[in-house]
Amino acid sequence: MGFLGKILGSKPDQPKVERLDFSQLPQWLEARKSELGQGLDQKAAPITARVHANLEQINTALGELAVAGMQKEVPDRVKSVVSSSRDNYVAKVKKIISEINAKQNAIELSESLKSALEAITKVDARYGGRANFGFPSGVAKLKKCFNSLVETYGALETMIKDRKVKLKIVKEAESILKELNKTADEIKALEGRGKEASSSSHEAERGLEERESEIERVEGSEKAKKVAEMKDAAAELKARKQEIESMLLNMLGPLGRIFKKYAKAAAEGKVPMMTANKYSEEPVETYLRGDNTLPELLAKMQMALQTNTIRMDSVEEEKMLKKIRAISFSYIDQFRNEHKDIVSKVRTLEVQIAEMDVSKDVEKLERERQSLASTKEEHSKSAAKIDEDMGEKKAALAELHKQLAEKLSEFICGKCEITGQ
Repeated sequence: MGFLGKILGSKPDQPKVERLDFSQLPQWLEARKSELGQGLDQKAAPITARVHANLEQINTALGELAVAGMQKEVPDRVKSVVSSSRDNYVAKVKKIISEINAKQNAIELSESLKSALEAITKVDARYGGRANFGFPSGVAKLKKCFNSLVETYGALETMIKDRKVKLKIVKEAESILKELNKTADEIKALEGRGKEASSSSHEAERGLEERESEIERVEGSEKAKKVAEMKDAAAELKARKQEIESMLLNMLGPLGRIFKKYAKAAAEGKVPMMTANKYSEEPVETYLRGDNTLPELLAKMQMALQTNTIRMDSVEEEKMLKKIRAISFSYIDQFRNEHKDIVSKVRTLEVQIAEMDVSKDVEKLERERQSLASTKEEHSKSAAKIDEDMGEKKAALAELHKQLAEKLSEFICGKCEITGQ
């Protein structure tokens, strides 16, 4: 007994176990399909030959119905409906019948007949009743032909039923195998993408470590330490500069009112202008810029107060004169010289700092570090998502393997074990 005899024969008392190599499954399934069709057409020939005769009979009956005269008993008001129903009935059934290829193999012909008979049933349900009302004998003859075709289909289906069931199982197994191979290919593609993402993540991590090491090296270099020292020195000098400016402001700031009064008097031509207007606006900056007229200006302001060229109430006048007399030019000149020296030193330090500063190098490295950190995170997320997708695909693959084994077990009426996966 060949394989076909085994799968169509009686079930054994003990379920058989068959091991099939996964790589050979396409050829194995193709061989089973070939065996299922082997000799079937010859065996079914007496039945399939009747199909052609049935179709001829139906076409003849359709032709007669198309030209048949309508029953006289049909009321005039429905004649047009009955006639159009007959025409539609004939046309649609003729189209269905014309699409049947009686030369197909037995299994394909069985499927074609099944589809055709289902379609004819729908046409009959829609138009058959009204057509029968006007043309009962013609419709009765046509339905008799339909019944003959149904009997032929039934006989053919009975003969090939077992093989059709087996063939359906084979086709379902092929479909599962196709989906299984597709899923396996998708997993391979995901594995490739996962390796690439993981490799890119590790590469970004190495670059990140290199940038962090480089930043640490640059920030800890002797050059960076020297720059830090110069920045501290510059900060101390700037603090002293601010302190000097504050002290000068405390001395000259309170004289702002009299500077303005003197400048006004000078504008009116009562006293020499000198630099009173500048001192009234920026007393500290004017003095620090190297103006040497302050002693003479203060002397003239003092004279103007005493001669009432500048008028102030006696209390304020005494207060102004006291502040003017309290200014020691040798004392504040020391501050101006020190301030000038500080400004020069700060400028020198700032030039040196700009030349030696490593902050731009650190900023560049930090930007690269941040970019690499972002790249690493992006590839890490991508790798994690790929792992997740791969897990789902592997679960689906396992389920497809299970379904395939079950389908093949159903085919052999036993237990199938797939090896070499």
